[in-house]
Amino acid sequence: MSALITRPTFYEGEILPAADLVATVDYSRDQMARHERYLHRWGIGAGLVLSGESASTATGISYKTITLSAGLATDGTGREIVVPDDVQLNPSDFAGEVSPLPDPTVWYPVFLTGIDQNSVASSNLIGACNTLLPTRKQESYEIHYGSPGSELNLDQQQGVGFGDGPGDGSTTDPWKVLLGFVQWSKDIPQFTDVGDLNPDSGISRRYVGVNAADVVSGSGSVRLTTHPVGNTGPGPVMAVEISDSSRSVIPVSAE
Repeated sequence: MSALITRPTFYEGEILPAADLVATVDYSRDQMARHERYLHRWGIGAGLVLSGESASTATGISYKTITLSAGLATDGTGREIVVPDDVQLNPSDFAGEVSPLPDPTVWYPVFLTGIDQNSVASSNLIGACNTLLPTRKQESYEIHYGSPGSELNLDQQQGVGFGDGPGDGSTTDPWKVLLGFVQWSKDIPQFTDVGDLNPDSGISRRYVGVNAADVVSGSGSVRLTTHPVGNTGPGPVMAVEISDSSRSVIPVSAE
């Protein structure tokens, strides 16, 4: 039987052990993770766009440098994954992860995973056995590449226990969030193209959603659109508007 959820309490004059102080942080974090994974659907929340810039080798062979924009995603364990700055994809990482040698006509999925890492140990704090211990945990991320078709079974990934907090990314199979797809030339070796959709499998980037039986608005109207206002990609399309003034569902054409 799984343990019940507990929260720390304190009293005047108590000597606070490290475990109790950590529990005060973990309680809120675990609660938020359960909210994210059971009341929402995992995926990209903002940013995290893969874009390519044309370049060429000294001999004139074309390729692309690919950059992942800063952004935020939530994985299936309820873990928030933040990429604070734009980061350029490393071709060496791709070559080291994908085998056998990639087919230049195939699209390879790019995944984002979250991982906890210890920060630099404090030089002022000494733990048991005179060891230096870190006082911060970095909520970092990693970029991985998959074999063709590995994007098909992302909904079958194994999460955490019902009452558990978010995954720490240190397991043998951390939760993968799909960012997009790349193509590769083994002769250069470099990336040659990038896209949000794999035309062979029909799978594309996944965005966060909501699990709800009711969606209630306090403004008197509810609108469904395909993109937020000011989106740098395709223009937003207003699909449906439900309004008190019309007392009906109004399909709206593209703006």
